[in-house]
Amino acid sequence: FETLAASRFADSAKQCPEFLRHKSHMISPTILKKAGIGFTTQIQRPGDFMVTFPGSYHFGFNTGFNIAEATNFAIPEWVPIGARAGICMCHPHSVRIDMKNFKFLLNRYETDMVERERYGFARMQYLEWARLEARRLEIGEIMTSWLPDNIQSSSSEETNNANNNSTKKQSLPKEIIVNVARTNVESNHSQKKKRRKQSNNVPKADWRKALRVSSSRFEVDTKVLCHLKTQNVDDFGDKKYFAGSIKELVDGYAKVHFVGTLRSDDEWIHTNSDYMFLDGGGAEPPISATT
Repeated sequence: FETLAASRFADSAKQCPEFLRHKSHMISPTILKKAGIGFTTQIQRPGDFMVTFPGSYHFGFNTGFNIAEATNFAIPEWVPIGARAGICMCHPHSVRIDMKNFKFLLNRYETDMVERERYGFARMQYLEWARLEARRLEIGEIMTSWLPDNIQSSSSEETNNANNNSTKKQSLPKEIIVNVARTNVESNHSQKKKRRKQSNNVPKADWRKALRVSSSRFEVDTKVLCHLKTQNVDDFGDKKYFAGSIKELVDGYAKVHFVGTLRSDDEWIHTNSDYMFLDGGGAEPPISATT
């Protein structure tokens, strides 16, 4: 089907390999039938639920005034299919799911539930666990998400840390010295692919000034530093600073290309985000890093 679509909309396919996600192209069922591609048709009436299974495409149109709601969901058996799916980076609001992070969280959840049951507690719903995990990460608590609240030990020191974090958010420093991670090249068969990973063989630390500036300072080709999660297997989820440059600006979002990576690894980041800084150039390492 994707080959057929690319042949019929060659210009769109050339501009974006995932152009079908733009929701601006349709193919007649007659053409699909001639190409030997199986499909089904269905009329959705009020109260009906339509489920699109993984690996399949769907077209649709309204026959009158309509309000419809769509929700992305998955079961564990579908995760490998999602990991193989391509994404469109043409617009900051295009639908995409970080599958590596999704699998990381799913594994964390399953591990925590095994521990919870081992201690004699009932399993938690994923949504409940995710809310606790988000709260833990937000306030920097030293706690275990799967334990009941009445088991958690909340010391005054942890509470003070949470209050301090809130205070810091209100008065963030204008300039910080950061160590920029180098990207690492991965080999995939005969092709070399580059991902946003911290290299394990960095010969020299790359200390730079990360400047917190107004969003108006961010323009196309501006060099930036972004505080993002790594894709290393050993420290997946840990945040590092990566160097890049802005390639496009749309609706308050900047499309950032990272040094030494493929265009497919570009990311959209809001220009008001606390995770994007102006690259102020080289700097001396902080005293704490040299002692």
